[in-house]
Amino acid sequence: MKRWPTTPILQLYAAAFWLYGQTEGARATAATHLGECKTLAMNPRERALHRALTLWHANDNLHAVEAMEAITAEWPRDLFSAKLAEFLYYVLGQEYMGARFRAHMERLRPMHADDPDFLAMASFPRPRPAPSARWASSRETPGRSMPSPMS
Repeated sequence: MKRWPTTPILQLYAAAFWLYGQTEGARATAATHLGECKTLAMNPRERALHRALTLWHANDNLHAVEAMEAITAEWPRDLFSAKLAEFLYYVLGQEYMGARFRAHMERLRPMHADDPDFLAMASFPRPRPAPSARWASSRETPGRSMPSPMS
């Protein structure tokens, strides 16, 4: 960041990178990058991303996801914000956020249907099939191993 200290998007992307770390040290480094942006001239998308990352940094993950969804509604080509949201959907719990994540991806699908990065994200929130009766019965019988999927 020393080469381009006045480039907001680079500061924001660096902050996002550190937020993935989820440690106090990583969060402190993210805070430094977010703080640097406060004094920089940002365009509307950068301001929106700064807000979303600031919410994430404050561990307000649900509002951070809402902010990221708003970014992709306004700028649907922004797969970076969609990718950040993917992580927060996971953190918030796939069972609770899966339908919301699917709706987000479906909204973006027409623009990104052939993009492999999008397709990888869109495949993540698919519902898991219910366990088969055979698998369920093996869990209930102590000492019995799970049946092989090949049998």
